[in-house]
Order: sequence, then structure tokens, then C-alpha cells
Amino acid sequence: MIIYEGRGMAKTLIRHRQRGSRIIVYLSALLISVILFAAPPFCRSVKALRTVIYKVEVTSDSIADGWNKATLKIGFKTAGRSHLLDIKDELAQGKTMSWTFEMTDEVPAYLQLYLDFGGGFTIRSHSGRIRLYCEGEELLNEPYSARSYPFVSSDATLDFIVRGVAQTELTGPDGASAVYPTFNHAWNNAKEQDGCTIKLTEDTTVAGTLEVTRNVTVDLNGHLMNNSETTPLFYVRSGGSLKLMDSDPERDTGEDFFVTRGMTSENDTEDRIFRLTGGGIFRGGSEKSGGAVIVENGGTLNTEGCTFTDVHSQESGGAIYSEGKLSLNGTRFINCTAEDNGGAVCLTGRYDASFADLSFEMCSAKENGGAICLDNIETEGKVSRFEGCSFNRCVAEGNGGAYYHAGYSFITANGLSFRKCFGKNGGGMYLGEGSLHYDKASSHKISDTKFEDCSSSKCGGGLGYRDAKELILENVEFSGCACGGDGGAVYLLRSWGAYGYGQDIRLSGCEIHHCSAEDYGGGVYIEDGNGLQMPSKTVLYKTAVHDNSADTGGGLYVESYLVYLISTGVTNNQAKGKNGGGVYVDSQASIDLAEEIVIRDNTSRNGTNNLCLQNGISSTAYAYCGGLYDGSSIGISSTGSSSVTAVKNISQYQAGKFIRADDQGRRLSLADTRNVETPLFASMITDETSWIIIISGAVLIAAAITILLLRKRRKEAEKSS
Repeated sequence: MIIYEGRGMAKTLIRHRQRGSRIIVYLSALLISVILFAAPPFCRSVKALRTVIYKVEVTSDSIADGWNKATLKIGFKTAGRSHLLDIKDELAQGKTMSWTFEMTDEVPAYLQLYLDFGGGFTIRSHSGRIRLYCEGEELLNEPYSARSYPFVSSDATLDFIVRGVAQTELTGPDGASAVYPTFNHAWNNAKEQDGCTIKLTEDTTVAGTLEVTRNVTVDLNGHLMNNSETTPLFYVRSGGSLKLMDSDPERDTGEDFFVTRGMTSENDTEDRIFRLTGGGIFRGGSEKSGGAVIVENGGTLNTEGCTFTDVHSQESGGAIYSEGKLSLNGTRFINCTAEDNGGAVCLTGRYDASFADLSFEMCSAKENGGAICLDNIETEGKVSRFEGCSFNRCVAEGNGGAYYHAGYSFITANGLSFRKCFGKNGGGMYLGEGSLHYDKASSHKISDTKFEDCSSSKCGGGLGYRDAKELILENVEFSGCACGGDGGAVYLLRSWGAYGYGQDIRLSGCEIHHCSAEDYGGGVYIEDGNGLQMPSKTVLYKTAVHDNSADTGGGLYVESYLVYLISTGVTNNQAKGKNGGGVYVDSQASIDLAEEIVIRDNTSRNGTNNLCLQNGISSTAYAYCGGLYDGSSIGISSTGSSSVTAVKNISQYQAGKFIRADDQGRRLSLADTRNVETPLFASMITDETSWIIIISGAVLIAAAITILLLRKRRKEAEKSS
């Protein structure tokens, strides 16, 4: 029994020990979890403030011996503290001595070397070289020499200023900070942590590319940063996030430079000397894409208030090349260049971008997009937003002097300005060349924007558009734009054929003036490719087209089906070469007129001054009336030799009051004249009046239905009674 009980007790003790061990294990695991997960800022702070090792090396090139041999002292002087090492040693010629110091949150302001030669009558001298290293990087390399005279001086104190003193400040995610002698030392401490901020205290040069794999902020603090090698300065990997900011944007950097690239013409003599203020990426570039920054798919780049100046790329994206997420705010790009696309910024792939308060000065590209290129022809990008951005004297040898967009993505833009930009097609902006599947193609809405003195060698001096799904321009002004082909201000081409369904274009509240084209459409050129009649609409609503010129169609050239002018004026335009001083309509096209339309006071060489309808061999252009308001005045003419082909769907009263034949001695004939308005109002007009009409009609219909139902119920009640 005793043995049995003893065994039972032993088993019980073992159980208690096992339970105790389990409890200890559980408590240990809980403690580890708390350390790892509940207090990560502490862990990160310790990493951010890790010890930095400095090494001092002294090499003697003269002998110090005898009764007054030297006592050598070496010290670091920092803010408020001294770190001194007292060494007694024989200084033999050719001998090298080294010592190491460990420091955490301080960088040496200068290095001090103290030599004590002892006393006596002997004149002594000693010389050598002193070096300082920080984790393998040489910070100081200077010669030294000292001399002792009898009873005058038996010691010498030598101070050496350290290169890169307090160059970079590092703040951890918990607010703890440290100071490092170089940017690389701070970066090595921050790159493996989330939420660190590196702040420059002087201009910095980095050798090689810095990879971003976590969340890090670089505060330029009014200073300049560049890469001494031909690689991007930063590479943001998937999952990484880089924020570039400037906390001292008014600081004078002392840098002036003269820009020679980006000239729109030989006569462009405008001042090109820039004085840099604030922090930024200055000079340098990449042999591939992304002169300063590359963002891969899944990475994020944010900028606030910094400048990219004189940065270049041998491929695309002179300053930034991104397939990831971009948020650029208050950032300036000056003289950024690319050998391919996007002189300053190139986006491709499944990017997601927003741009606010950006400035692009004299950026250029050998291909498309002198400042910005958005090209995601293979994948669907998200909406790109532009707010308050300016483009000045940007140039592309391809399309889009300042801005180029192709692919599936959408853009919304507000408050942009384009000034003296130049490209092959679309001097300021080029939109289009989307997917063959129109439902995935690009849609664009641009509002409160100005194109001033932009030009192109071919088409679209201000804006060129081709084959996007939809284009809306609201309160956009084109002034002084010119082209060597068609569309002095705006070039609109739809050429998809069967894929062109839904390619609607709307200009609302726009003004187009003092623009010119060498060929067709001094203000606007509108064409359906191959002469196809596509079920897509082009609407000019409350738009003013005046003081423009071209060979044919001084204000507008129409070679498209379903073009509507609503409450629009076309005045004081000129066809210098042939026909259509105000509007020229091709024989395979048509134009619809509604509300208050003014087409008058235009001139042409052939007398077809205002609205000219081409009389072709197999077809004739027509104008259709959607109901004219008081104040309308339309001069009509034809290229035919006999009568002037006039407007369809118009009442005799409106024809007599609002329409006149240009004085050519020709007879005005009306086709299909009647008192019926077209259904244009219900489908196209979207102002307050139209909404009142639509709502009123809906109310009347609802009232009629209600009356019918009440009558029906009354009859049923009478029958049942």
C-alpha cells in the first residue's frame, strides 16, 4: 500500500509539475506576445537609436622619441559634451594607431588631437595624418603637424572639422530621435522599420539606389539631394511607401541654372534662369526609366512641396516612373527630360494617381508627353485626378506637348493651365488611342482650364483627341493656339467605325479665340473617320468661337455626323484660303442648331462667310433646326453654283426671322419646312430650362394618370352600388 500510495503521490506531483510548466509556458508566450505586438514602438525606437561606431586612425610620418616623447590625446567634441581618450605611446615614423568610439544619439562636431611634448630646451616637431570613419565610411582625412619650443609651448591642440556634421536627423515612429553623420547611416537605421522620418540638415549626395520596402518619410528641409550614379535615387517596392516632403520651402539653396531644352521655337527668348528655393531632387538621372524614383506595382509614392530639377531618364519618366499608387501635391518639376515618354512623370500598368497644385516648367520628352505620360493600353487603370496644375513651355517630339494619355483609364481635371507647350499632335494635351472595346476606353472630364499660346506641328494646337470613350470640356478657354494642320485649338477625331458607339463629346461654357490652323478648323476640327455616320454626339453648348482663322472653316470645320450647336456663337472668324469663314460643314456631314445661335460677322475669300454647307458630287451637307430662340442670327451659304441649301425641320417664321443667305446673288431655299421642333431638347439640353420642361411634362403625365385612375374607380363604385 505504501508503495502504491507513493506511486500515486509521485504521479500527482508529476501532474502538478506538468500543469505548472504549462502555466509558465503560457505566461511566457503571453509576455512575448505583449513585447512583440503590444509595444512595437519601443522595439522600433531601440532599433532607431542603435549605437554608431566611429574609428579614429592616426599615422605618424616623423619620429617622436627621447626624454620628451609625446603624449597623445584624441577626443570627439559634440553638442554639450566631450568624449576624450588619453593615450601614451611612442610615436614612431610610419606607425599607425587606431581607436574606436561608440556613440548613440550624437555626431561629432569636430575631432580634437592633443599632443604633449613634455618640457626642456629642445625644439621638437611632429607630423602625420588623421582619419575618421563611421561604420566604414570615411568622414575625415587630413594631415596634421605640431611644434614645441623651449619653455614656450610643450603641447599643441589641433581641431579638425568633420565633413557631414549632423547631416541627417532620424525620428522613430514613437518620436525618439537620433543624429547621423550621413544620409546613408540614417537610411540604414530607418529602412527596415515602419514610420521613420529622415530629415536633412544639409545638401546630400547618395551613391546608388535606395530601396523602400516599408513606410518611410524623407524631409528635405530646404536642402538638395541627388544620386552620384546613373540609377534612380529611390526604388519603391511592392508594399513599400515613400513620402518626400519639404518643411522649409522658402530656403534659398544658392543654386542658379540656365535651361536650354524645352524651347518651343527659335524665337523663344523668355528668361530661362531659375533660382532654386526649398528642398528637392537636383540633377542626376537614370540610364533606364525613372530618373529619380521608380514605383513598382503595389508601391506608393507621396510628395508634398518638393522640387525635381534637371533630372533625366534614358527611357521613360524623367523624374518618376510608376506602376503603383501616386499622390503628388504642391510639387514642382523643372527641366526634367526623358528619351522616351513622360519628361517628368510616366505612369503605366494598373496605376492609381492623383495630382494637386503641381508645376511643370520646360520639361520635355523625345516621344509622348513632354511633362506627363499616362499609358496603360494593356490594363485598366483607375481614375486620375488633377487639381490646380500648371504646364509651362513643355515640349514633346511626339504627341502631347505637356500631357499624353492613352488606354483604359479615366481622368478628371480641374483648374489646369497650359502655356506655350508644343507637340506633334496636341500641343498642350493629347487624349485617346484607347481600347478597341469602347466600354473600357478612356473617359475624360476637364473643367476650368486654360490653353494659352500652345502649338502643334500637325493637329490640335491646344488639345488633340482621338478614340476615347467620352470627352467633357467645361469652362475651358483656348487662346492664341496654333497648328500646322487641322484644329488650331481643338482637334476631335473618332475613327473606330463599329466600335465608335458612345463616343460623346461635349464643350460647355467654353471660349475659343485668336487660334489658327494652316488647313481646316481655326478653332475646332470635328471628324468621324472614314466618313462614317456614327451614333455619337458632339455638342457645343453655350460656347463662344471668335477671332480664329484657317484656310477653310475659320471657326469650325465639321466632317462628322450628329454635331449640335446649342446657345453658341461663332463670330469674327476668317477663312483665309477658301470657304466657311465661321463654320464649314462637309458634304457627308450635318449640323444641328438649337436655342440662341449666332453665326455672323465672319469672312472668307470666296464669300461663304458664315455657315457654309458643302454641295458635294454625291451628297450635300444639311443644317437641322432644333428650335431657335430670340437673338439668333445665322448667315448661310453653299459651295454650290445655284441655290443655297438651307435648314431642315424649321418653321417659316423662324426661317424668316433668324436665317439669311450670305450675299452671293444666290437664292435661299428651305428644305422640309414645318412647325415641328426636333426631339433634340429631351436628349441633349441639360440646363435649368430643359429640366423644368422635363419635370413639368412628368407632372402632367402623372396628373393625367391619376385622373384616369380616379375616374375608373368612380365607375367601378357606381356599378357595385
